[in-house]
Amino acid sequence: MSVQNFTATVKDLAFDTVIASLEDEIVQYHAKLRRGIECLQGARAALDQPDEYLDRVETIRKNEECLERIRQAEQYLREVKRLSLERKCDIVQTGALVEVVDGDNPPEIYFVLVANMGIDYASRRAGIVNRQFIIEGVKVIGLNPQAPVGKALLGHRAGDTITVQTPGGPRTIQINSVA
Repeated sequence: MSVQNFTATVKDLAFDTVIASLEDEIVQYHAKLRRGIECLQGARAALDQPDEYLDRVETIRKNEECLERIRQAEQYLREVKRLSLERKCDIVQTGALVEVVDGDNPPEIYFVLVANMGIDYASRRAGIVNRQFIIEGVKVIGLNPQAPVGKALLGHRAGDTITVQTPGGPRTIQINSVA
């Protein structure tokens, strides 16, 4: 398999991984929302009791939160699917697969995702944003473009060297390739 074909395969699989994870998240939130609605429908106690009233208010708040998470995840999913149709890019942008070298460390491959749209995917989404996953035996790091490295990479090309201010201190990164 040529390097170009390998890169295209990894990029396609990275998109597939993200899309499957988002679709699963949407299904989970729909199930949680259904449970909340069933809880409200099944409540038979008098609403004039303060505890029952507060329980219902909390259930309604959680249902509204689920609806908002579903809307955000669906919007994010639409954007990821749109980006998956774009094949070639020569500058780092959302949807790019970027190989970088940081000093004497081995090369790293980043998959730049769309902005997180208000959802803290880094802490809620294992394996996707700012996390590592293995595709075809290659470690790929899902990268939020709002993270320090993501912000620094955006708009640059293969061959560019950039310095990134990270919580661990400055890093000088050489961009080897962008696909």
